[in-house]
Amino acid sequence: MPNKSKERRLAIIGLRKKGNFILNSEKQSIKPTRKPKLLGNVNDINYFPCTSCLGYYKKSYLWRHKKKCEAKIDNMGSKTQHLTEFQTFLATTGLLGNHLNRSRLKNEVFCIMRPDEISLTAKTDPLICLYGESYLSKHKRKQMHTVTSNKIREMARLKIVLQKSTTIDNLIDVLKPELYENIVAASKIISGFDNETKSFKSSSLALHMGTNLKFLCEVAKKALITKSPLFQPLSDRERDQQLKNINDLRDMLKEHWCNDISSLAQKVLNEKRWEKPKLLPLTEDVKLFNSHISSIANEAYTKLRTKEAITKNYKLLCEAALCLILLFNRKRIGEIQFLDIQTYQRNFSSINQEECLSSLSELEKKMSSSFKRVVVFGKGSKPVPILFTKRMQTYVDLILDIRKETNIVPKSNKYLFANPGSTDRWMTAASVLRKFASSCGARNPGLLTSTKFRKQIATILQLMNFDNAEMEQIARFMGHTEKTHQEFYRLTEDVYQTAKVAKVLLLMNAGKANELKDKNLNEIHIDEEVIDSDEDDRENVPKKGSFEYDQPPDYEETYQSKQISEQNSPKVKLFSVKHSSRSRWESDEKKSVLQFFKTHIENNVAPKKKECLNFIRTHESFKVNDWLRIKTLVYNTYRTK
Repeated sequence: MPNKSKERRLAIIGLRKKGNFILNSEKQSIKPTRKPKLLGNVNDINYFPCTSCLGYYKKSYLWRHKKKCEAKIDNMGSKTQHLTEFQTFLATTGLLGNHLNRSRLKNEVFCIMRPDEISLTAKTDPLICLYGESYLSKHKRKQMHTVTSNKIREMARLKIVLQKSTTIDNLIDVLKPELYENIVAASKIISGFDNETKSFKSSSLALHMGTNLKFLCEVAKKALITKSPLFQPLSDRERDQQLKNINDLRDMLKEHWCNDISSLAQKVLNEKRWEKPKLLPLTEDVKLFNSHISSIANEAYTKLRTKEAITKNYKLLCEAALCLILLFNRKRIGEIQFLDIQTYQRNFSSINQEECLSSLSELEKKMSSSFKRVVVFGKGSKPVPILFTKRMQTYVDLILDIRKETNIVPKSNKYLFANPGSTDRWMTAASVLRKFASSCGARNPGLLTSTKFRKQIATILQLMNFDNAEMEQIARFMGHTEKTHQEFYRLTEDVYQTAKVAKVLLLMNAGKANELKDKNLNEIHIDEEVIDSDEDDRENVPKKGSFEYDQPPDYEETYQSKQISEQNSPKVKLFSVKHSSRSRWESDEKKSVLQFFKTHIENNVAPKKKECLNFIRTHESFKVNDWLRIKTLVYNTYRTK
């Protein structure tokens, strides 16, 4: 090339960048293309290589460099995507890169990870990469890529903490029994353990970290036995010693991890679950939500039939149909949003079903012919049925017709509820539910979620009288075992204990235990007199500030300001207190009190003394003149409702 020519200058710059890139790949110091303003400000985390020219640039400047790079080949994506691309390119160099280029991990997981220090640590550690690859190989669903990303990020966080207390370079170096206490301490740090309160910020992470570490030991054993080229070559003696260390560490994890972390984490997790209020969506909110979605679906369906704003109305119809199907079937989000076209169009009817149909009533036969049944794979690869009404089938048929006639959704997208313009993405049902819940005018839109819908139907079904076979069929339809249905989705303990067990306690307390003979909890009936007598007993309990004591009250000393002598000596006046007479509430008085404090009862708030006195002043014709009786009545009403 001619001297001082542009081509010669660019070639020399390219050689310099490539040489600096090779030096950094050999774990030497980074030499950035643009020198930092402050010396010693070069950090591996803040600098990324350009995939075209191999020059190192600060990540805040890399976006501008990519636009004018002389060697650039491809177009750029978003800021996050190009930083992830540069980080993955940096991690997949050398021997590890040769392995990752042939694995699913690079193309399916690395591309969705956030470009930070944790991701770079995960991508450059051989054992973490093998761990993620082994976990990914057990699953075939695309949504498991996010789970795999979370798993390897947890191990990367553990490694970062361990590097501050040990001298390890790779995670495999920490798999030794003598470093067990360091692993426990690091796990507590990443789980947010508070030594004073003995609690975790992330109890679930501390709980399953022991299982993940055991799986990591198995992956490391396989890599050593198969003599993986990703690790430094070892002699037979060194490899046997390392295998022994891994086995010893795994035994320690199996025997001591429960005492050191997981047992305490499980207790904290249970306490948080008990303290958290168990709320279910209101029936009015569900009806309002359903009518709101139905109106949106009908409007979008009508406009699509007339070819009006096809893209906008197609998306609205897809979102509304997705929510209607999820609400009707009370399914998990993933079981609906990952439904593909081929599964929907498959025929799931039984070949010989005459005998089954003959046992049904006429109405049940009609319903069986009008509903479409689709079976998908749910959690744990269990077969889960989904029912489509005639109206839902009409919406889905129009969606499929629009996809055939237009290019709103590429033909390569197999999902029934696909995002417009996406080749392989689906609509996120959780986001769609939140959007419609906030716009439908519900009182508690935060309770309109898939999990709350499932708990609501399970709670209602518990009030019905099903035998074991019927309950098993319901559990299968919901997509879980009968044990899971009874333990997590049944009537909440606070309602059950208050409404069911309290009947037994009240009858025993009233001396009517003989009425409990040969009865179950549902067959026990209790008279309102028993509850009223309990309310009267509660009202007879002395309250702070009340004069209704069984023993004479303490005397109050009051100073008479008009009779103070010259010596300023106070004169004491003794007040005698009369006990108020007790009487049962009249029906009109009780009704007026409950109507006046209706808001307090709905919000489970006891009225204050000033509010009770205000009621007494506005209802002078009533015999009630004790504000504590009014407060007790309101309190007992919302406690027993």
